[in-house]
Amino acid sequence: MISNQIHYKKGISLIELIVTAGLFVIISGLMMVMIVRSFNSYRFSKQTIDAQERAASAMREFEKNTRGATQILASSPDELTFYAYLLDDRQPAPSRVRYYCDNGNLMKGVIHAVGNGPIFEYPLDQEFFKVVAKDVVNGETLFKYYNDASVEIGNPVPVDAVRMIQFTISIDENITAPPEAITEITSVNLRNLKTNL
Repeated sequence: MISNQIHYKKGISLIELIVTAGLFVIISGLMMVMIVRSFNSYRFSKQTIDAQERAASAMREFEKNTRGATQILASSPDELTFYAYLLDDRQPAPSRVRYYCDNGNLMKGVIHAVGNGPIFEYPLDQEFFKVVAKDVVNGETLFKYYNDASVEIGNPVPVDAVRMIQFTISIDENITAPPEAITEITSVNLRNLKTNL
């Protein structure tokens, strides 16, 4: 007896294939979003930690150099110049130290004393420069000055009244994108200039 039954081969239908491909695309998309978010989170964390380390390093250097200042020469919100004894001084006289911002870089300029004394000279053409921190975004408001009573001194700042300096640094690698700027603040008492001990 001849059978009239038709046997169908088992397989995947076109609808099943489309549904499977759609699910694969959705899952792949979700995985990509998670990977991108993880990468951005890592990048933001790394930028934040890097900015914090740079700001802290700038603070330490500033504190070390200004704490022993013997005389303030210039005091404005964007520039500070003073005499201080540094470890690499070659004369028995202080060096002339200047902090300022130039194109987003916190700079330190140093002129070592020259001459035989008792009067020493500080030739401006012998100033050497060091980048203390990059990506500084508050270059016009770095310094605030205080008198013996810890009262802020208004501008113009009389250099003979300065007894404490507040230094603020904000670092941001890209001001148009996250993460936010990192800001560090320190205050330095000028121990050699204190008169209210």
